[in-house]
Amino acid sequence: MKKFTTLAFIGGFSMVAGAAMSASVTIDDFTAGGQIASAATNVGDPTPQKDGNTILVGNVLGGSRGLAVITNPARVTGTPTDINNASLEVDPTSSATDIVTGNTVTGIISFNNNSNQTSTGVLVYSGAGASVVEPDIQDTTPADNLADFTVDTTAPFSPTPTAAELGITTFGLNADITGGNSANNRFFFDVLSADLNVNIGIYGYDTAGNLAAAYGEDLIGGFSEYAAFNEFTYFGGYNTNFWSSTALGALAFVVQNDPLSPVDAVLGSISVVPLPASALLLLGGLGGLGFMSGAKRRRRKVA
Repeated sequence: MKKFTTLAFIGGFSMVAGAAMSASVTIDDFTAGGQIASAATNVGDPTPQKDGNTILVGNVLGGSRGLAVITNPARVTGTPTDINNASLEVDPTSSATDIVTGNTVTGIISFNNNSNQTSTGVLVYSGAGASVVEPDIQDTTPADNLADFTVDTTAPFSPTPTAAELGITTFGLNADITGGNSANNRFFFDVLSADLNVNIGIYGYDTAGNLAAAYGEDLIGGFSEYAAFNEFTYFGGYNTNFWSSTALGALAFVVQNDPLSPVDAVLGSISVVPLPASALLLLGGLGGLGFMSGAKRRRRKVA
């Protein structure tokens, strides 16, 4: 059962026993609901290629999962070697080895594409029903020749992406993703394998569809598997308490590759967890410096 063993599914997502003697909350462990979004790029066709769908999955946050992918042919050089030049796929039966623990994990989500193109993958939890068109990721800036809402490769994500840009039209989570536990104050990504030179974004929308929280990071030489709530930028008067209220209407995770680098990235789960006990020990011994410097990453402060 993945890296967490004690599961009790409550309200569309699971409460699990965490390493810090506190109940963590699993957003998705990808052990159910096989799903794929893939986009084939055609050289010479200037139309961005995209695909998206939402399926019902009983044991994930909100009871449904949306996937979308878009790739921009204007960024392709040479001849593509794979008909599905970009894909975001959930495979509940595939296994991979955790690069941190060495454990074998069954149930994964993977994002991959070919070289010399820009592709964006979006993973959405919004409490929506099943749909073949949602999310429908939008290229709102086609003139920049980059996929979706990109600006450039050094600051790839819009500081305030609208829900429409990510194809989100339903905001029905009404969820406290901390499980009522204030110690659960960060997202955890169980990274099984990953290429660097990718950019990630995490966006929370309130029940009215307004952007409430945004996080962006460039993975340029290393990574941390955590994104703490106090590292987000908040809008509309919200703060870190946004995640523990029922104001959360939709949650989106976004990944985009460097245009010159192919991507093969695999996750085993996404959850909300407390600060790990090992990190607490390290923070106490090193004054908080060693833990944060261990990952050579660049976080973009959203203005």
